[in-house]
Amino acid sequence: EIIIDRIDFSMIRKFPYATVEFSNVLIKSRAGLSYSGPAPAGKDTLMSASKIYFQFGLLGLIHNEFQLKKIHMTDGKINVFTDPSGRNNYSIWKTTDKEKEGEGYTFDFNNVIFSGFDLHYINLKNPAFVHSFIDKMVFNGSVSGENGRYAVKSELFFYEAGRNESYRIKNIPVYFDFKASSEKDRVTIRQGGI
Repeated sequence: EIIIDRIDFSMIRKFPYATVEFSNVLIKSRAGLSYSGPAPAGKDTLMSASKIYFQFGLLGLIHNEFQLKKIHMTDGKINVFTDPSGRNNYSIWKTTDKEKEGEGYTFDFNNVIFSGFDLHYINLKNPAFVHSFIDKMVFNGSVSGENGRYAVKSELFFYEAGRNESYRIKNIPVYFDFKASSEKDRVTIRQGGI
């Protein structure tokens, strides 16, 4: 379920982009998860944001071309959860007949920006957790079926992170910039720095 308080359109606010602005957005978690053990805070919320801006080039709009130039999400929370059986709250896309027939899809994204986000990641199947604050994170990339290529830059602060009591990090500012690719369940970092 997606709840949006208000939607506005402007050709001036984020010039030179035409902007569709969503205010007070809430995306609920997928239903049917098992919250055994300590329940994460906000377990029914996948993401919330004060504002989400979808920005389009003005010249393209004049020619009826709707090419998304930038997505900017501000002041929110992200809760990513995987229960003990491996079900997660972020697989929200419905399958289509095309996918069942083996026809793939390609999704390109550029300038997807998160700023001012609190992130909680809890995995109860492969016990791990992260609680961090994302000052700014920029994604670029392409996903096609189970494969993808990505570039990510981020400035964040880890309040706490760890895995199955074997290690923990606390109160560490982190900057990273890397390029990666994915194939099925495997992610390979090709170049980058932390």
